Amino acid sequence: MQVNLIVGRYLDETSLSLRDFAEFISDGISDNVSHAAVHNWRKGINQPGTGLLCEMAGSYQDWRRAFALECLRAKHPQLIIEVGGGNGKSEA
Repeated sequence: MQVNLIVGRYLDETSLSLRDFAEFISDGISDNVSHAAVHNWRKGINQPGTGLLCEMAGSYQDWRRAFALECLRAKHPQLIIEVGGGNGKSEA
């Protein structure tokens, strides 16, 4: 699945505005995500960075972790990334 489709699905599932989505995924991590960045991700103009997604996957235990892991899988399909009850570690 393409990253922009994943972003759109999570925006729809969470019923958050672009601004609220950006604030929610930025809370508790070092990167500050803007609503404009989320808009560009959704439109497929660019994608969240791998470092941001890795930090999210390691920092959260809710839908944000699943979102990060799904985006990582889409960006790097050569990785095996477990989503759900696992420990979130990837294997090459």
